[in-house]
This record gives sequence, structure tokens and C-alpha cells, in this order.
Amino acid sequence: MANNPITQLMNDFGQEVVEKAMLNLGVYRTVNGKKRRAVASDTLRKSLAFRYDNKYKRIDFFAKGKASDYADFVEQGVNGTRSSVNSPYSFRSGSGGGSGGSGMGTMQKAIYDWMKVKRIQPREPNGSFKKFKTPKAKETAMEGMAFNIMRAIRRRGIPPLFYYRDAVNETLVDFNDKFMAALKSEITIAIEENLAGTIKV
Repeated sequence: MANNPITQLMNDFGQEVVEKAMLNLGVYRTVNGKKRRAVASDTLRKSLAFRYDNKYKRIDFFAKGKASDYADFVEQGVNGTRSSVNSPYSFRSGSGGGSGGSGMGTMQKAIYDWMKVKRIQPREPNGSFKKFKTPKAKETAMEGMAFNIMRAIRRRGIPPLFYYRDAVNETLVDFNDKFMAALKSEITIAIEENLAGTIKV
């Protein structure tokens, strides 16, 4: 029913959760003394959505499109081969893809693309940018960096971000009184309809 107070409230709740989750993905966090954004691009943040099924009284939060392939890994993290972050997901020893060059695996390629977005380049020991004789030499060095980063990530794992869980918990607090009021309204309507039916009999 379009005027169902619970349905309207659940849709408002879902929209609020999505907006808070988007903020969680865009927030800057301090890592090793440096401020870093939770995600490098807005692909995941812009893909967040919700769906409320009025028939089964169920609300689902998810990511649309390409981001759906990795959204839950960002949410719940991934255990490393040498360290656990208490995630249901884990890297497997020996997996992860190529050793550089045109044979880069999926994860290494994703890191390589992330390095381009963040403009990360090879540096000399003194911190200055490394100079290369050819563009190909630079590309090979960056692919090697991507491989080393991939190997380090696979060993220590990826900490969970809980962008959706935290958004749900925070929004539940804000909506608690509204849920109680809507539930009271639903109960009142049900009682009135029941009494009306009884009187007709």
C-alpha cells in the first residue's frame, strides 16, 4: 500500500543508510600518520543502493554494477595469508595473479590502476622521483611496484571498513522513535480494521 507508514519509513531509512554509507566511504582516515581517503575512486561510493521488499518486510543494502564484485570485500575485509582480520573472506596462498608485464593478474592490475589514480610513482632512496630512459622502463617499474604491494596486501590482509554496518547502526538510533511511532500506527489500523469487521458480523 502506498500510504503504509512502515513502507514509507523503511524507504526513508534505506535512503538515510545509503547516504551515511557514502559518507563513510568518502571520509579521510589517519593511517601511519597520514590522512588517507577510504577509497581511491568514487565507483563504489556512487554504486550504493537499497531495496525494500514490502511483501517479505525485508530491506537489502548492496552495490550496483561493477562495484558489486568487490563491495563486500571492502565492507568485511579479507584475511591475509599471514594475518587475520576476522573476515569471512581469505586470500589463498599462492593465488593472486601475475608477476608483472603483460601477464598481470586481476589484483595486480587493480593496484596498478589505483597507483595511476593516486599518481604513485617509483622513487629513489632519497625520496625523489626515479628517472627512466624510456616510458616502457617506467611502466615495468610501476608493474613491479604493483606486484610488491599486492604481495604485501595478500600477506597482511585488508582491514574491514564496515561502511554499511556502521551506517545501519547509526541510522537505527536516529530512527528508533520513528519506528515505534509507525509500529503503533500500524497496530492501531489493524485493531480498527478488525473491530470494523467484527461490528459488520
